[in-house]
Amino acid sequence: MAILETARLILRPAREDDLAGLHTILSDPRATRYWSTPPHETLDVTRDWLASMISNPPGAGEDFIVERRAP
Repeated sequence: MAILETARLILRPAREDDLAGLHTILSDPRATRYWSTPPHETLDVTRDWLASMISNPPGAGEDFIVERRAP
């Protein structure tokens, strides 16, 4: 996947160091209210989710991380 950058955002492939931030979001019932799965109850669930994002071959799906640029 190509990295897309604007003045305020970066869309990039997932990395292992995204685990903590991803878990914060995916374990919050408010953030996952309309998500396809229930909130992640453990860090291991998020770790598996992230591993599947990272191992997804190019063209098989486009999972990405949205990163806000610092002002």
